[in-house]
Amino acid sequence: MAVSSQVSGVAQFSFVLSGLAGVGKTAIFNHLKKLAGSPEATEPASGGGIDCCIYSTVVRGLKCKISIFDTGGLERYASLTSNYYHRCNGVILVYLNDPDRLDTLTCLNLSIESALSYNKSPDMLVFSLWGNSFNDERDPMTESIASLQEHVSALLENTSIPKKLHFIVNPMTGRGIKEAIDGLVVAVQSRCRDKSDSVLSPSEAILTSIDSAESFDDATSPLQLNVEEERKREGGRGGKASSGKGGPKKKCCFSTS
Repeated sequence: MAVSSQVSGVAQFSFVLSGLAGVGKTAIFNHLKKLAGSPEATEPASGGGIDCCIYSTVVRGLKCKISIFDTGGLERYASLTSNYYHRCNGVILVYLNDPDRLDTLTCLNLSIESALSYNKSPDMLVFSLWGNSFNDERDPMTESIASLQEHVSALLENTSIPKKLHFIVNPMTGRGIKEAIDGLVVAVQSRCRDKSDSVLSPSEAILTSIDSAESFDDATSPLQLNVEEERKREGGRGGKASSGKGGPKKKCCFSTS
């Protein structure tokens, strides 16, 4: 079954930002915090822990609450990758919309493979491709841009990501981010509805996806415990695993909408 939950008429989903370090995941995350109405929206996300914000929206008449996770600098803990993807419904694949950084695009195949391998319901997982455009004034007809677009088209085709789930965003201006996140919510909701309609009766479909009501907000979640254990092990080997006492702390900001 799906890994979303539905409580009191509100559908709950979890999304994870994925991509190489330096592609702008945290900048995108910070803008999502602004959209969520967080009082800490202008504060930079911590690079030493797992940050999350709760983004609320209404899709096709259904209230949705989305937990969005920015793993920050924790990508270096490979053993934690499975926890990032275990219960998520959507993965936001971020690359630099820069023809000189094709590596940020081509590496996403590994992110997709990891997510599908570790997710508890891979057939329900939805991917969205976001190009971080730091230069909105670039000439789109140049040869280098055309080459980048060819690589994007190839990735979409090879991974079966619909073109409608490819977005160009600019976290500095906010261009395209709301459209992108709402588009992913629509796709995830549709995937859950289609799945429930195919395996459940009409009455059962109303209560779809409540079997996985586990929440990442639990301070003792497996993800949080594994982060702390990993940091302790690396600290014991003389590494610089932790920047503070007690391991990383999750930060959540909640929408006022």
